[in-house]
Amino acid sequence: MIPGNQQGGPQGPKQAGGVIGSLSDGWKVMHDTGHDVMVDLIMVQVISLFIGAFILLATQGHKMSSNNLTWTVGSVMVMFVLSGAVYRRLARS
Repeated sequence: MIPGNQQGGPQGPKQAGGVIGSLSDGWKVMHDTGHDVMVDLIMVQVISLFIGAFILLATQGHKMSSNNLTWTVGSVMVMFVLSGAVYRRLARS
């Protein structure tokens, strides 16, 4: 039994000192997150790309060549479809 632990539960991870211990603790915390947090992080990136492409289209669309305009409109559509697909999957679970 751990001193001060009345339930006799498992001992937590041993804390290492110094830089290596800090890196190890950070790595454990980063990989112990749930799946929903990772999906949220990905969605933040998709939404920021969507907003960036839309702002680019709204502010510089009249100056773009037809090729650049096609790629920008296509990227806005792809980001919109991707975000809708992820949110639809999240709504089911």
